[in-house]
Amino acid sequence: MATTPCPHKPACPTAADPDREAAHTVAGHPEQGWSLLCNGVLLFEDTGELLPDGQIIAPHRPVDGTTVTGDDLFVRYMQAFQDTTKHMNTCPACQADVPCTDGDLFADRLEDLQDQYSARKRAGLATV
Repeated sequence: MATTPCPHKPACPTAADPDREAAHTVAGHPEQGWSLLCNGVLLFEDTGELLPDGQIIAPHRPVDGTTVTGDDLFVRYMQAFQDTTKHMNTCPACQADVPCTDGDLFADRLEDLQDQYSARKRAGLATV
């Protein structure tokens, strides 16, 4: 699977970089448990990954309801907030209050993580 050059500034980490999960999300499907990152990595909800060359990376961070720390969920929530803000600040459509399907992906991811974090906080499970 070939990937197109990263248009982001600074450029996203490549699929070979250790911080590959920090790449921007270009297609998010939280209802299905996966996201496609700018570097071609398919990132799954359980933190497993499928790299563009077909290599499988086993889940490496616990995310089930009994072991995820509030800190981990909070970090993902804040990253989604930053991604959403960054998109809105650079997108001509969002700046003009015009419907933007690219922005919907960021907003949906943020909303999903915000709901998860709020639920954990109400349940007294969030530590942040």
